[in-house]
Amino acid sequence: MKWLVLASIVVFIGFLLFFCNWDERIIRKKLTTLTYVVSKSPKDSPLSLVTKTQKIRLLFSDDCKIFIERRVNPSITGMDKLTTLFHAAYEVVSLIEVSFSDIYVIVAKDRKTAIVHTRVNAKGIYSYGEDSFNIFQEAVLIWERREGKWTISVAKTIDEFD
Repeated sequence: MKWLVLASIVVFIGFLLFFCNWDERIIRKKLTTLTYVVSKSPKDSPLSLVTKTQKIRLLFSDDCKIFIERRVNPSITGMDKLTTLFHAAYEVVSLIEVSFSDIYVIVAKDRKTAIVHTRVNAKGIYSYGEDSFNIFQEAVLIWERREGKWTISVAKTIDEFD
């Protein structure tokens, strides 16, 4: 009887390891972390910016590229520019809630790259007044596995007519 239970456990673990897409789960968890990092609450302490900047550095590659449609400066390259932009945005808003919906993750067969297609939902209030904003934007995130860790190498918003 013990052998039957042991064999069942081994088959179950083998099933999990063979059929579950762990890379997709890791990327989805990192997307959840990203929503926390880029969101801002009025209750956030001044030190939270330092903590969130460190997490941004863990989520994006050092040579990341960000392409934003319909903006004056449509592209950003490199971690330094990304963190500078993050700090500037953090000062401009007093409240922002970010979420991802309709998330599709495609992991390449070599398990070194992945593409995420999602809809970004952001709503918030600017620091300098009572003006609020709502953003609904399609986005593509290209993830790369470097040294065993998944990081975002390219992030691009998609215009409605692309």
